[in-house]
Amino acid sequence: LAEQWLSVHDDVRPCTAVVISAKTGAGLDELMGVIEDALLKLSMAVECVVPYAAGDLLAEIHRDGTIAEEDYLAEGTYVRAHVPRSLGNRLAKFTVTNPSQA
Repeated sequence: LAEQWLSVHDDVRPCTAVVISAKTGAGLDELMGVIEDALLKLSMAVECVVPYAAGDLLAEIHRDGTIAEEDYLAEGTYVRAHVPRSLGNRLAKFTVTNPSQA
């Protein structure tokens, strides 16, 4: 399969190839897993308590991130998620290492 890619253009160097069938659907689960892994590599894990006053950041986490855990506490919303690095950098000031710190 890699030889087929290389013959398309000299500059094409696939890092991953997944064989799928549009007709039977074979390989689609593997393709989805490869895509998910690639997207997670572009993001960063965060664990934070977002104050209720910063609801815009929480909305952004929901829109652009993948939430693994969420809980509502007195001081704000506890979130464990994967988010784009730019958002993760803005959430750094709300980071907790242990939810009991919240």
